[in-house]
Amino acid sequence: MTGEPAILWFRADERPELAARYHRGQRACYARHDVAAAAADPPLHRGVHMIAALDDADSPLAGMRVHESDPDHPLPVELALRGRCPISAALAARQPAPVVEMSGLWVRDDPPLPGLAAAVTRAALAVCRILGARSVVGCAHQHVLPFYRRYGAVVDEALGAHPYPSPRYATRVVFADLVTLAGAAPDEHAGVVRLTERLRRAPALRWAEA
Repeated sequence: MTGEPAILWFRADERPELAARYHRGQRACYARHDVAAAAADPPLHRGVHMIAALDDADSPLAGMRVHESDPDHPLPVELALRGRCPISAALAARQPAPVVEMSGLWVRDDPPLPGLAAAVTRAALAVCRILGARSVVGCAHQHVLPFYRRYGAVVDEALGAHPYPSPRYATRVVFADLVTLAGAAPDEHAGVVRLTERLRRAPALRWAEA
């Protein structure tokens, strides 16, 4: 890689070849951490958005998905946890305000790419806001929860902790307010607001801009 990575927002059903390369990168990353069960490829439909960091050969280095909910396509958190806790009721309680999910953050770690996970997460939050959502839901286990709290994630204690995707993890459901970004660290709050305006104008930016 000779240039600075680009961060691209695209809809998965419009770029299926790129989505397939994204999924290969995610599966490889999750396999290294022994959580391959959480890297199943979701159906490609208009409600699945991808935020991918790409090298200058358009090879994905990191990414995260944003899922819009509709009756035919439950959110990934519902598919993963609805047999374990009343997740669907918790989501319905936030209606009619639109709720989206941020899911499946991954980063290639050979070579290490410090700061790229944060850049992708800020861009994903900006995409959620552009889509008009007011709340974002996701899953976070004990090792990454402090990271997501920097972006305003709040644990829904009523939904409990779950051994997902393997017994080594205590995974909790988290929500965040996309309108106020309440609880986000000041620098992350400012970064998400700035990226929201940048991504409204164009669906791509350089890593340094994120």
